[in-house]
Parts: sequence; structure tokens; C-alpha cells
Amino acid sequence: MKQAPAQNTASSLRLVPFLVLGLCGCSSEMKNSGPSHPETYSRSAFLMGTPLDVELETQSTPPDQAWNAIEQVFSRIRQIEARLSTWKPDSELSRFNSKPVGEKFEPSLELRTELDEVIKESKDTEAFFSPFLAPLVRAWGLRTGGRLPSVNEQNRALRASQKDAIQITPSSWVKMNAEAGIEEGGFGKGLALDQARGELRTQGFQEFRLNFGGQVLLEGNKPQPIVISDPTDRSQAVLQFELKSGSVSTSGNSEHGLRVKSGSRTLLLGHILDPKSGAPARDVGSVTAIEKTGLRAEILSKGFVLGPKKGLKWANDHARAILFLSRDRGSRAQFTARMSCAFPEVQPLNHFKIKIIRNCPGEHLKKEKP
Repeated sequence: MKQAPAQNTASSLRLVPFLVLGLCGCSSEMKNSGPSHPETYSRSAFLMGTPLDVELETQSTPPDQAWNAIEQVFSRIRQIEARLSTWKPDSELSRFNSKPVGEKFEPSLELRTELDEVIKESKDTEAFFSPFLAPLVRAWGLRTGGRLPSVNEQNRALRASQKDAIQITPSSWVKMNAEAGIEEGGFGKGLALDQARGELRTQGFQEFRLNFGGQVLLEGNKPQPIVISDPTDRSQAVLQFELKSGSVSTSGNSEHGLRVKSGSRTLLLGHILDPKSGAPARDVGSVTAIEKTGLRAEILSKGFVLGPKKGLKWANDHARAILFLSRDRGSRAQFTARMSCAFPEVQPLNHFKIKIIRNCPGEHLKKEKP
């Protein structure tokens, strides 16, 4: 095994730690199990504010080509970051958000295509997800330590967060409300994972594993362990199952909660906003979505805002593989029908006491993974 020295330091993973990957920094590793076994190449980098781990497995690819493929993935995601990151004032999305009302903005073809894809996916969510929540993010101070907006402030931000606050045509975007803006926090990682997979497929790789700040994307024929953490203590693994290909995204408020003062009380604000009410979603645990694409998995995990009862109904009505992990009235793992049938092997870990509620109505679903 050959390992290069780390060049950076990254934060720990969030919510879905899973594989034996390089977990921090910008490091490299090659594992050779012998002449008749595949070689594994892994490298990590800090991108879009979180660690990205890439692991390739190949039998015949020259080492230089494998390392170059990983670097091409990193380069691709740096380009996405330059377009999408509203943490960067010079990004393409930040430049649009700073435009005055009525001034035409002509996005690049790449950004226009990406937002079109996000809007298309969001239409299927019945409004529990929206990419237009930048005004609400500002109103609640989610990037500045948290604050409690007045009722008027919240209502004004909610109006500015509606889709019609931005006029979108095939060639241009125009803000119709001064506070309107696009927030990439709910879709950026998933979109980047899908483009990373496309890059690796183009270069001929068929077995790889990506972990982007806890959201996982797998490709290949070898089952990999997926571990779901306790929503109140992400260092505690509570459930495990296996997946060959697809993406897994978990959303919850426990990690990014902000504490703000309200008179003599201290309130915990979650970072996941409800597009309908304009307020942070109530913390009910976590939601894990398993989908074929990273973008859809990340968006559907925002069904967290619906809560277990409404969320499970929506997911069952739409035949989605969703898991609600609740801690409000004892530990409960509730599965949609598709999740129950496709992953019957999900089991608690470490003797964790949790009630598992399954619902698999048909044998025909059992072999159909997301």
C-alpha cells in the first residue's frame, strides 16, 4: 500500500458515515491485493465546504490514468462550486443573487441546465423542497449564527421565496422581487455527485464509491455497507444495510442547529426550512432517501419537513425508498413500502434499542432496488 502525505485538513463526515475511505484532507492511497485482484485508488479533497472521498476499483487501468480520473472529478466539482456556491461572492449564482430588480442576468449554459434539472425534480415534491429559499435563509440568519425574524420579516421573506419572484426564461433570469435569490444548499452536493459519476463513467470506470460530506453515491456490483447514525448523536451508528449502486442522502437538524435567545429562553433553530411556512422544520429525527441519482436523493431527503406521518404517506404514494428515524417518542425506524421490500436486511447495530416498522405489501417489489 502506498500513501501520499496529506495536504489539507477536512471536517468529519455528517450523518451517514459508511465506507473505509480516506476521511480527511487531500490524501492519496493505492491498495494492491495481488496480481489477480483489482487495485483500489482513493483520494480525498475539501470541496464545496465539505470533504469529498473518491475510491476507484479497477483491474487493468494504469495508475496514472486512475489518479488522473480522480483529479478530473475534483476539477469538475471545483467548476460546479465556482458556479453554485453562494458562499463565494464571485460565483455565478452569487452574481445573480446580487442583481437589482428587473435587470436581466444571462447564466452560462451549464448553470442554466443545472437549475432546470433542479426545478424539474422539485416539482415532484409537492413543495417540501424549493431552490428559491435564499430570502428565508437570510431572514433566519442561518449563515450568521441564527436570529428570530419578526412576523413581518418572515412573511416578506416567504413572499420573496416563491418561484414567481424570479422570472426564468430559456436564456435569462430576472429578479421580480428585490430580496429574491437561489440557495444551493439543498441540492449542490447531489448535483455534483451525479456529474462526478458521469465523469468516471466517461473514462470507463465501472466500480467506484463517492462520499461527499456524508452523502454517498455508489456504482458497481459489489454490495457496500451503509450505516445510518442516531439523529441525536451522529457518532453512534444505529442501522446498517447494503447497497451496490445508487445514492443515499440523510437530512436532519441535529448537526447544524443554531441556538438563539428569545427573552429568557434559548431556542434551537434547525437549518432545514419549510418552504410552505417559511420557518425551520421541527426536529423529529432524520430522513434517509435512497435513489438512483444524487440530486434526487438529496432533494427527497428534505421530506424531513413533512414529519414522519405526512412524509411516509407522500413517499409511499410516490413509491420512494425512504426511512424516517425518529427519537421524539422513543427510537423508531419507519420504512416506506419500497424501502421495506428492497432492503429487508436493514438491522439495528450495537444492540441499539429501536423499534423497526416495516411495510412490504408485495413480493414483486423485493428485488427492485431504487
